[in-house]
Amino acid sequence: MMKFKQIIAGTSAIALSLSMTSVAFADQTITSDVNLEVEVQSTLQLDCYDKSTATGDTVIALTGAAGLGIVAAGVPAVGEAQCTVITNDQDGFFLRLHNTSATGNVLKHVEGYQIPDKTAYDQTNIQTAAWTGTGLGFSMTEFPNKGGSTINTNVWTDTNGACTTGVNANKFSGIPDSAQTVMAYSDYVSGTSTVDTCFKVDVLPTQQSGFYTGQVTYTATTDAKSYGA
Repeated sequence: MMKFKQIIAGTSAIALSLSMTSVAFADQTITSDVNLEVEVQSTLQLDCYDKSTATGDTVIALTGAAGLGIVAAGVPAVGEAQCTVITNDQDGFFLRLHNTSATGNVLKHVEGYQIPDKTAYDQTNIQTAAWTGTGLGFSMTEFPNKGGSTINTNVWTDTNGACTTGVNANKFSGIPDSAQTVMAYSDYVSGTSTVDTCFKVDVLPTQQSGFYTGQVTYTATTDAKSYGA
């Protein structure tokens, strides 16, 4: 603020004096935030092989008392596949399998003969059963949290997971032509998950002799909660 004061000295002299004042204001402070976000990408790896060799060999010779890779009537043969699944997905993963050819039975002879499959597994109407009779069937013998999630409880076994030619607690079903979910785990799994499948076959005395081959395809998918596990 300025003040003006007029001073008159005599008749001809005029002088002005100025006085000044100031006001001090307090410091001002204000804040503003930013938010950070990032999504960690979900990753998935799947590798399936013959469990007996664990060397990455994808050929599984079903074997029983009749010899390596041999089945005889009334003398079942078995083989076990092992799949390793590595994922960081927060909602786990589920595993499906199916007959790669998607037509006929899995095991076929070059001349067209086939070894019958057990009744095909259906994830919407699961009917696994203890092994009886003849045919080719499969059972899931090892998986994360065995017996703990919806698709696993009482479906395969929650007691003895051994893959043997004899009688055990395993429940079997036939290999489906379309991909069906055979196990699911809906929680985060740190590290590598191991999933084992036991394949078992027996034949009638009238089954054509010779070499039979077939292929099974596995498919792993993240986010088991989306499946409903």
